Amino acid sequence: KKINGKYCNSDGKIEKFWKRIWKEEFENHSYLSAFERLFGDDNNYKISEKVIKVINDSQETYDNKILQALYCDLYPVKKNFLKDIFGNMENETDYALTHKFWIAVILKENGCKTENYNLDKSILAFAEKIAEEQERNGEVDDLYAERAAFLMNFGFKDKAKEEWIKELIKNQKPSGAWATPTFFSKEFENPHTTALAVWALVEYSQSCPF
Repeated sequence: KKINGKYCNSDGKIEKFWKRIWKEEFENHSYLSAFERLFGDDNNYKISEKVIKVINDSQETYDNKILQALYCDLYPVKKNFLKDIFGNMENETDYALTHKFWIAVILKENGCKTENYNLDKSILAFAEKIAEEQERNGEVDDLYAERAAFLMNFGFKDKAKEEWIKELIKNQKPSGAWATPTFFSKEFENPHTTALAVWALVEYSQSCPF
């Protein structure tokens, strides 16, 4: 609603887009409720057996890793988890870079032990790499919006540039959504890209034009 009311391409289009795709994309997600902890302050929050199963799953997925960090104060992370997150920082790129940055932030917020890894230094190093990668890769896609949103939301708004936001607005589709050019076609309305683009716009400013 903030975006609809305060950004260039409004008229309720973004809200209508979300209502159209919500059920098919997210409503039946088997453990979506576990991520509600990101938005609450209840330190006694208990998770379901389904979520514990995801945390303990041998298959390494983004959901698996993020949930381990999100509940590290209640359930111990897996062996080698920290090494996987911080052990190869200098070579991280793309989604591995942004997600491990996010995981480091969550670990810090939860006050979880990270052995010999310095969280503040690691978070700063991740942020610097994300900003550098954004400058090198100018294609406006899912990852472009993610980099911008993550940096601004997690305390590094000074590293974000106005040009990034202008590029996001320029690439909004007539429907109000955003596409990922490499995902099927340039016209594909991608709910993930749209969510991240909206998030980045909210983080950057509350008014338009810039």
